Amino acid sequence: MLIPFLGASQPVFGVDLTNAVAETHLADGLDIPCIVRSCISFVHEHGLEEVGVYRVSGRATDVQAVRKHFDTLMPDHVHVAASVLKAYFRELPDPLLTHQLRPDFMALVEQDAGPEQLARQLQALPLPHYQTLAWLIFHLAEIARHAEENRMQPDNIFIVFCPTLQINRVGWLSIPQSWAACAGPAPTTCTCFLPR
Repeated sequence: MLIPFLGASQPVFGVDLTNAVAETHLADGLDIPCIVRSCISFVHEHGLEEVGVYRVSGRATDVQAVRKHFDTLMPDHVHVAASVLKAYFRELPDPLLTHQLRPDFMALVEQDAGPEQLARQLQALPLPHYQTLAWLIFHLAEIARHAEENRMQPDNIFIVFCPTLQINRVGWLSIPQSWAACAGPAPTTCTCFLPR
């Protein structure tokens, strides 16, 4: 069963993140697409201890229904929400780190740059990309904190999200250090974000 939801009336998948935010963000000052917030919130509320969250796929028919009708349906199962979120990020025409800034970020990573330099590079991201990445990182940190129950140790998270976000493992590992350089230790819940 899928839960009715009132959200976007425009296409959601394969749309530039900045445009998606303009069409679907909530009026609370966060420039994060509604689909990202909805899926992360659902997984956070119902799936922190779900075995294989993000690794196990949701039922294909439910995932397709939510993808096709996100304006009226929300997932009612953790694995469906997780699958929809991964698909959303995979289909972004410009990934979270953006085609323009990712090469510079990865060059800094390869040069073993310090967290402050990496943080400056992250801060150069468009605000919707920056805030969405922050939400995702904090959420995945919370998933990792429940690894004993959900079996999603950091290595499993890397395996799932590195290709989804089009970034390699070394770059992925550098991002949390960069957030700390931006604004201190990461918050403990996915409902927080780092102001720029």
